[in-house]
Amino acid sequence: MTDGVTETGAEVTAEDVRDDEATRPGDATPPTGRVPDAARPGTTAAGLPQRSPRGGDGARTVEHIVEDLMVRLAAAEHARDTAERRADALAATLEEIRSRPAETFGMRADKVLRMAEHEAAMRRRTAEIEAAQLVDAARDEAARMVDDARAEVDRLRAAGAAARRDSELVADTAASMHAHVSGLRSSVRDEIARLHAMLGAELGRLDTPARTPRGADRAERVRRPVGGPAHALRTGETAGPDEAPAADGVADRDEEAALPAVVLPEQRDAEPSPAAAGVPSTADSEGSAQQTS
Repeated sequence: MTDGVTETGAEVTAEDVRDDEATRPGDATPPTGRVPDAARPGTTAAGLPQRSPRGGDGARTVEHIVEDLMVRLAAAEHARDTAERRADALAATLEEIRSRPAETFGMRADKVLRMAEHEAAMRRRTAEIEAAQLVDAARDEAARMVDDARAEVDRLRAAGAAARRDSELVADTAASMHAHVSGLRSSVRDEIARLHAMLGAELGRLDTPARTPRGADRAERVRRPVGGPAHALRTGETAGPDEAPAADGVADRDEEAALPAVVLPEQRDAEPSPAAAGVPSTADSEGSAQQTS
């Protein structure tokens, strides 16, 4: 006898089926499962086999019933598993929905704040990059200006050094020229003093009367006209010892006035001009000639 399992999980045997048919009046519907549209031949409305004698077609009918019940049981278990899976999925979805907080004004404000913070961070980063670029550009410009200023300072220093060398060269040249001029002036002064001394000595020698005999002196006086030593120097004659000193002095002054005046550069710078002093230049020449004599 083949055993089966009902939808409730209880074991079903052929004897139980026959006992059930015997004890229950009329046809009975199964508690669960699909009700067949039409009963099979040799079965009741509930799909159970009709009571028949032992052996023969009754045993085969019971086997078919058990197989049908097993198919129904497998379909019911499959439907139960599907329902359980759907229930589990719905429970998980419901739990997720319940655990998710509802979006409120605070959440929206927090989202706006986060967006504002992100925007501020982006702007801050952009500003920092621009500031760094500006600082680098300013540093490069300052370095270029410093280099230009240093080059200009070096150029000015070189120009100053060249000007200083030129001024020193000019000063040295002027000093050497001044020394040369001073030497020339000293040489000229010494030469003029020497010439004055020679001229004074010669004039003094010429002014000294020569000692001659009386007869010769008288004859010479008659022969030579009256004149001073300067006139004798000019004509080559010698004055007599008896000539009057006054006449000789007058003649000498006349001859000295006729000579050119010798004036040193220092005397020329120190003496006033004739127009400013109101004195004729001839008088100055006579005075300088007297000083020379």
